[in-house]
Amino acid sequence: MGKIPLQKRLSLIQMRYLDFDLDVHIFSLLPIYICKRILQEGKVLLVKNQDVLYDLAIRTAQAYEDFKPLYYTYLNGISHAGS
Repeated sequence: MGKIPLQKRLSLIQMRYLDFDLDVHIFSLLPIYICKRILQEGKVLLVKNQDVLYDLAIRTAQAYEDFKPLYYTYLNGISHAGS
């Protein structure tokens, strides 16, 4: 039997041991626009190294700013597609 991917293991742990609703995802695997929203609206539950968290937030913000023109062009295109 092969090794179970990390994301699947986290889901199994969530179902087995937690008696409350929790949505577990690997941050680095999420689309950049979702990462940005998580950093804006999410709640940090545990931080082992705050410097690493700040570096991640800065890199995510920079990546989103690079991506934003393409994202808005896409959103504008699909909003006018049915017209």
